[in-house]
Amino acid sequence: MDLLFNVQYEILLENKWMPVVRSDTAHSYAHKDLINPDGTKEKIFIGVVDLNEALTLADKDINENWERYKERYFRRMKI
Repeated sequence: MDLLFNVQYEILLENKWMPVVRSDTAHSYAHKDLINPDGTKEKIFIGVVDLNEALTLADKDINENWERYKERYFRRMKI
């Protein structure tokens, strides 16, 4: 069985959890979705075939860059 994963960073905004960035294998390959406040996504191919390595990189990416992803999300909010 192939390894499937979903690693997601969310923020609590107005009492609702909002996804900000997600790495997963939902389309049969490892990729990252940068999610905008309007729900649109920018899909980025992770570039790793080994899914165990992709999972490790996805977890590391969110741990190291969550503040940057949060700032990006707020910059794109329409106020």
